[in-house]
Formats: sequence, C-alpha cells, structure tokens
Amino acid sequence: MRSIYHDIRRLPAWTILILPGILTLGCDRPLPIHPEVPTERQIIKLVEDVEDVAHSPGELNRVKPLFAPGFGPSNEALLRYPAYRYEGKPPVLSGDSATVTVIVTDAKTGKPAGELQWSMTKVNGRWRLQDAPLPAAAP
Repeated sequence: MRSIYHDIRRLPAWTILILPGILTLGCDRPLPIHPEVPTERQIIKLVEDVEDVAHSPGELNRVKPLFAPGFGPSNEALLRYPAYRYEGKPPVLSGDSATVTVIVTDAKTGKPAGELQWSMTKVNGRWRLQDAPLPAAAP
C-alpha cells in the first residue's frame, strides 16, 4: 500500500515552490460580480464593501476604488469611514443611476448616527459610488 508521502515525493520540486503562489493569486481582488446577480444585490453589495473595507486594518485605501472616477472621498473624509457602520436599504433605480438610504451607526457605541442618501452610477458595467456622505463631524 502506497502512502501519500510516496506520491508527494514523486512531484517535481518546482510544483512545491510554485503551487502556493498560484493558489493565492488574486487574493487581494474582490470577486467579480456575475451578470446574473440582480442589480439591487450588486448595489447593496457596494454598501457592504464599504462596510467591510472600512473596518479591515490596512484596507482603508480600498474605499476609493469603490467610487466612480473623479468622485472619491477626500483623504480627510476617507479617514472618517471607520468611525461608522453602514447598512443599506433597498435601492431606488433609475437607468444607470441609483440611490440607497444607508443607515449609519457609530462603530464604537452602536448608536444611530443618521440615515444618509448614497448615490451610485454604472461605470463600464459595474456599479460605483458617486456620493457616499458621512454624518456631519462633531463640532
């Protein structure tokens, strides 16, 4: 009876060195959204992506690519995104534009911070944010 160790020893040495790299290829990229995914789900996913990226250490720079070209937040505003949690309500569609009411809560206390209107547009077949305002900064 052959052992698994015997089979592994027969693999070329280069496969052991290259295979881990191949398996992790593309791990930094979000999965593409298939056309079969309903438009409403694609839009809500964009709000969920802001939520996920804003609260992942070292990932905050991935918020800007969620915006349509020329619409990204300022660096000052970008630093405020982790202070909140975001949950989108069902979107309102109008052609290649959409708006979503986003329920914003304080990330530390969980207290409501407001409901804001975020707007999206379709760019090259993918939904992107145009405007994702945050609650007014405390005085």
